[in-house]
Amino acid sequence: MRACREALLPGYCFREAWGNDRAVRRRKSDRFGKLSKKAGMRAAGAEIVKHHFERTCTEHGRLIHYHSEARMKPSVFASFLRSKRSGGRRSADECVRLCAEAGFEEIDYSPDFADDGWAEESASAAEAASKYGVRISQSHAPYNFYKKDDVERFIQLLDRAAEGARILGVNNLVFHFDEYHPSAGERFDSAKALKRAYEVLSPAIEKTVSFGINAALENTFEDHHRVGPDERSHLCAEIEELEAALDLFSDPRVTCCWDFGHAHLQFGPQHAEMLERMGKRISCTHVHDNYYGKDLHLLPFYGQLDWETLIPTLAKCGYNGSLAFEAGYGRFPDELMPDFMSISKHAMDILCAYAGQTETHQNRMAE
Repeated sequence: MRACREALLPGYCFREAWGNDRAVRRRKSDRFGKLSKKAGMRAAGAEIVKHHFERTCTEHGRLIHYHSEARMKPSVFASFLRSKRSGGRRSADECVRLCAEAGFEEIDYSPDFADDGWAEESASAAEAASKYGVRISQSHAPYNFYKKDDVERFIQLLDRAAEGARILGVNNLVFHFDEYHPSAGERFDSAKALKRAYEVLSPAIEKTVSFGINAALENTFEDHHRVGPDERSHLCAEIEELEAALDLFSDPRVTCCWDFGHAHLQFGPQHAEMLERMGKRISCTHVHDNYYGKDLHLLPFYGQLDWETLIPTLAKCGYNGSLAFEAGYGRFPDELMPDFMSISKHAMDILCAYAGQTETHQNRMAE
């Protein structure tokens, strides 16, 4: 029996039939303005997940129903694209355009706040987002745990990040609340770590929320940096520490950025439980995959994370923000970039579809 569904997505009209009929896709509009027809068609994508229809499929012995309108939105770290494999850097305009051509309507952009041209880069990214019809929903403040810049310099960079977030017009600025290093011979102390992080980061966090922007504290993971394998080095790796950090601030705009890759490394099989516990305090996400206990920042489905469980868990918490693919490593040749961005968009669309799924297990042996 042939099933048939229609789905209407912003800017495109789809009709798809399962059976012998081929899917018919009609271009409705060019929402990228000056972008080429070829780029716009790539953005539509033959494999875009259809958010506005119900589909039933069998996967690994489970019957999965995709219900209408997944509320989460796919996003990507546009600033990851800055470094070119051939050398040099892509402009903010180029980075945003590549994301728009792939079909992303939301992106993350973090200017180089260590560069004196950070304000101009922020304004350029905001202008490019308006030009190509995308929205910059979050940015990331500098992280000093490994680099160990002078504290005064680091506080200056954090202040720049808050100002940059205002220029970019984001909803969320992400912070690593993790600036404490035990002295020689001293064991990790959560109370001291919280106090140290508050001293260093609270001025920028308070400035961020004064702009009406969420200051989102990110969960970390324990990598035993410069300590023994049985010792601690990172604050906010434990869920209780992340909760305590959030509780230091009375403003509800101090929220959590849930990093799925970090949580997998830290919590393992308890990942979904910890995600649900943080629940409604989450205002944004970092999405990436990994395996073998390494923070690899892979595209979803390249690693071991159980996305089919995690994304519905996040949805049950009432989250309806973006799922932001945090690519961390690699510099692709220009020739590969459109394909990489296209498959990234496809993967993130699939994750967003999981937000509306329910599962029932089938007893295939009984059939």
